[in-house]
Amino acid sequence: MSSRDARWFAVLAASLGFVAIGCSCGPDRPGADSGPFDAGIADVGIGDAGIGDAGIGDAGIGDAGIGDAARADGGPPGDEVRITLCPGDALPSLPSGACEATAGDGNLLITADVLTPGEVLRGGQVLVDTTGTIRCVGCDCSSHAGASSATRVSCPDGVLSPGLINSHEHLTFQGEPYARTTERFEHRHDWRKGLRGHTRIPANMTEGASETQLGELRMVMGGATSVNGSGGRAGFVRNLDRRSLHEAGFTQPEVLYQTFPLDDSGGTLRASGCDYGSGRDTAATATSADSYTPHMAEGIDREARNEFLCSHEGATDLIQDQTALIHGVALLPVDMQQMASAGTMLIWSPRTNVTLYGETARVTEYDRMGVSIALGTDWVSTGSMNMLRELQCADELNATYFDHHFSDQALWLMATRNAAAAMAMDDVIGTIAEGLVADLAIFDARVHVDHRAVIDAANTDVVLVLRAGAPLYGDAALVEALPNGGAGCDQIDVCGTAKRACVMREIGVTYQALYDGAMAGRRAQPPFVCGTPANEPSCRPERDGASASVLGSTVYSGLVSASDPDGDGIEAGDNCPSVFNPIRPLDMGAQADADGDGVGDACDPCPLDPGTTDCTSFDPLDPDRDGVREPMDNCPTVANPDQRDTDGDGKGDACDPCPSVPNPGAMSCPASIYRIKRGELASGSMVSDLRGVVTAIVPTGFLMQVPTDASDYDGPDFSGVFVFTSSRPSDRSIGELVSVTGPVTLYFDEWELNRPAVASLGTASVPPPVVVTPDLIATGGARATALEGVLVQVDGVAVTSANPDAPSDYGELAVTGGLRVDDWMISLAPYRTVGTTFTTLIGVLSYRNANSKLSPRSAADIVSP
Repeated sequence: MSSRDARWFAVLAASLGFVAIGCSCGPDRPGADSGPFDAGIADVGIGDAGIGDAGIGDAGIGDAGIGDAARADGGPPGDEVRITLCPGDALPSLPSGACEATAGDGNLLITADVLTPGEVLRGGQVLVDTTGTIRCVGCDCSSHAGASSATRVSCPDGVLSPGLINSHEHLTFQGEPYARTTERFEHRHDWRKGLRGHTRIPANMTEGASETQLGELRMVMGGATSVNGSGGRAGFVRNLDRRSLHEAGFTQPEVLYQTFPLDDSGGTLRASGCDYGSGRDTAATATSADSYTPHMAEGIDREARNEFLCSHEGATDLIQDQTALIHGVALLPVDMQQMASAGTMLIWSPRTNVTLYGETARVTEYDRMGVSIALGTDWVSTGSMNMLRELQCADELNATYFDHHFSDQALWLMATRNAAAAMAMDDVIGTIAEGLVADLAIFDARVHVDHRAVIDAANTDVVLVLRAGAPLYGDAALVEALPNGGAGCDQIDVCGTAKRACVMREIGVTYQALYDGAMAGRRAQPPFVCGTPANEPSCRPERDGASASVLGSTVYSGLVSASDPDGDGIEAGDNCPSVFNPIRPLDMGAQADADGDGVGDACDPCPLDPGTTDCTSFDPLDPDRDGVREPMDNCPTVANPDQRDTDGDGKGDACDPCPSVPNPGAMSCPASIYRIKRGELASGSMVSDLRGVVTAIVPTGFLMQVPTDASDYDGPDFSGVFVFTSSRPSDRSIGELVSVTGPVTLYFDEWELNRPAVASLGTASVPPPVVVTPDLIATGGARATALEGVLVQVDGVAVTSANPDAPSDYGELAVTGGLRVDDWMISLAPYRTVGTTFTTLIGVLSYRNANSKLSPRSAADIVSP
């Protein structure tokens, strides 16, 4: 079986709920550096390390057929859990604690409730030999060689799980969580670089070893034994992307971790076209590794999805069976289907996604499309402090927002077997099975049982963590009773429970010395907390800040109610009333429903097949299922059976941002303010070097017009446009000539530019206001649309209503001809008396709250008799 076949078999088996049996195949191949987290900041190098076996290994669970059996069906078909009652289930609870140990030799015999895929062995046994290898899994391992003299760990109220595997971290970035605000972002470059009017979140890279080591210890104290962490230090967890840091009992190839697969660390944003960095990864990069984990599609806009579209073609096709895609927030079902077909997995980091973007990957869709999902924490700045908190975030989302789509077992698998498969290391870790490495964790089950004992665990509930059978952390008395367990293991108090952490043995310093060195100046997070972590990043989906709606996206608080049971802000007409699926910027104004059957993708059993639960098979040459196969399809990712191409540029109208003007290949749409305001560009189109003179500054942006001396000046109609920056642009001034690059947006029927990059080009003359009668620019007036965004002037008018929106008070006036006068830039308080007359009113015409309004810029724009 080839490496690709083995990985595909693992994904297929996971989707069916089977325990897979496979082989370890394929030669070792050289790895590559994961690249910088931020421009100019390099990750730890990895040198020439082999990338090899992606096989699955023996995953059988041994003899479990002893005693009575019960069945707990906690999820969808294929996700059933068999409960097998073993003799050890009759052990009485201990006077205190979940486990006790009886000293023996270097072998280890554990009796506990053993979690394996598809089955829980209540009172089962696991035998670990002196090499740290699992030799028996079943109801009774006492007759196996080495069992009679083994050190015995008896856990009448303990659950034995594989050590948790964190499939996505940035261990060299430690520090306190960022200060939470209501601001949410649309793409990772928005917060990384402060693009499109957003606030930059600084990356807290920590150069010292102690901070990273404390971060690794924090993972161990949360039940983890391995991490795909973009670097690391010797000791504690296995750093799966650094072969030299795999630790004892492990001889695996390393994961190829990539933060910027498109070579876009400088902040490149593309809504269409694939003009990213010249050093981007290629298909050969992905296939050179057994596990390739690139960050991709991190965001909720077209720019984020475009990264995937540009990474699934020819020589730059990164969607391979070796790939486990990190984040994947902006993907649609057709993209997920392509991932499933290729055997590509998803690495899900829900807390950081929700904190930054207001929602996370549509994992219910991923699951239905057959994509296997692993779990990772991302980083402490916006993610979870350990895997337990990440599991609890996933569980909260599942229960509150995903209508309990995933079973408890499915969530646990994301942190164990699935994570191991994503790392192409499921032939050695991730499952409790004979022949695998004994990376194990025991959790207190006196309150919560089976998989819930892991999902609901706090730091005090982590009873014991073993790496290749040797203790790293656990209850003090238990660690002390293990072979050489007390040597080099510091005693510490964890929320009132005596624990031992083997810090001296792992890194050669005491726990206190490590703690003091890492926490000096609060450069790192503590290794544990009692209760909910202070300032923990949010796990509640919400986008209800001042700039939450982008391209018609939904504003929501994430609070559920009788009228909005899924908390997505959509009440009447919600096409998934029980599953969270707000409109994202990439959805272009409507809840996602790929097959148009009225059932939203997030809750549709077959998101690409209308009105059925019998999903059709995937044709890789017709990913959009419109009946036109590649390479003939002129919109391969958007269904358009008619193949209409109005401008003849080879791009179908359905996917052409400017269908009436040719823009072949990666060419941007020809742009001008006139074309934007006439609606000749599709919402979301990117424009570059669009020039205009600033005519007004407003609390959320500025307005600009085509200068009258510009070569493309074509009169005042359609010559002005609003530039949304989300906050007042203090670096702009009236009369400044600027160049704007960014996306075009249709926002509540007004064409504007959404959070673009702006460069100053000097100064220019502000066009004189267009003198018109008020009725022509009032709501519905003959010139209201053409002069929107333009400086206008009306003469000889009087106030006809001091509050046209009574009883609400928006600070507006209505004057002769029904024209609204708005207080967008200055207060109109001195003039709010019916009959007040004006010799002249000057201002920018805008369309706000369903009305055309003239907005004076200063007192100089209001001339009284």
